[in-house]
Amino acid sequence: MLETLNQDSFSRHLNETFRVHLQPGQSPLHGELVEVNSLRTSDDKHGRDPFSIIFRCDVRGPVNQGICKVEHDDLGVVEVFLVPIGRAGDGVRFEAVFA
Repeated sequence: MLETLNQDSFSRHLNETFRVHLQPGQSPLHGELVEVNSLRTSDDKHGRDPFSIIFRCDVRGPVNQGICKVEHDDLGVVEVFLVPIGRAGDGVRFEAVFA
């Protein structure tokens, strides 16, 4: 499933809520998909174009990077490597890169 997702797969769900499982066994957080960015650097095409997605999650306290389950009603469940990239109000922004 993960290999079939592309930038358009996520762009259609911009500003929608996903369920983000930062820790196994804990309740998922609500994460809003706030950005979908192209990372394409040339016209050379080998597979899907690289892109990144950024979620804003209501999290207090320290957070770690790692592989997390992300759920959406239309996209299903995917496991992605999420990296905290900064605080945003009362929450944290997390980024996943697809190459």
